[in-house]
Amino acid sequence: MIVEDRRGVKNMLEGNPIPVAQIKNGGYRPGLIYKSKDGIDWGVPEIGYQTNEIYFGDKLARSERPHILWKDGKPEYLFLACHDDKPSAGYYVKIENWKGNSNETES
Repeated sequence: MIVEDRRGVKNMLEGNPIPVAQIKNGGYRPGLIYKSKDGIDWGVPEIGYQTNEIYFGDKLARSERPHILWKDGKPEYLFLACHDDKPSAGYYVKIENWKGNSNETES
């Protein structure tokens, strides 16, 4: 499962938790990937994608609605809607060095 990190989970994973009172709602953060074999236990997430600021050097904007294009059992592109100052609807990035196994049943 790939989701937008709206609560500072990435910061906790990196050892720099944001105090709860300082967490702001909104999607100005990267995404997370959770894996589960049974759909019940999702374990600790991994960082799934970064922000438009990291990828393109643009002013930080809200990226949301992550979608992945799969080809031959492997993820090929990540698509994100982006609420930025540019006249764009979003952006996409090519996924390289996928570590998953196409025979796994994990999501």
